[in-house]
Amino acid sequence: MAISTATHPKLLWPGLYDIWHDGMYAQWPELYSKVFDVKSSDKHYEEIQGVTAFGLAPQKTQGAALIYDTENQGYLKRFTHVAYALGKTVH
Repeated sequence: MAISTATHPKLLWPGLYDIWHDGMYAQWPELYSKVFDVKSSDKHYEEIQGVTAFGLAPQKTQGAALIYDTENQGYLKRFTHVAYALGKTVH
C-alpha cells in the first residue's frame, strides 16, 4: 500500500495509535447465511409464482348450498442475478 499525504494524510501523523480497518473483517465470522436463505443457481434469473388466497368464508345457514371459491394465478416475482465487486490497487 502506497502511503502518501495525497491518499492517506492521517496515516503519516506522528503518534498514530492504530489503523482502524486494517484486517478487521477477518476477525468476524460470516453471519449472512444464518439470516438469509442462500441458494445457488446457474440461470440468469429465477422466478417464483404466487397463487391467490381464498376469500373469507361466508356464514352458511342450515340447508343452504355450499359456496365454492377458486384460486387464481397471483403475483410473479423475478430475481435477476447480479454480481458486485470492488478491488483495491496495491502499490
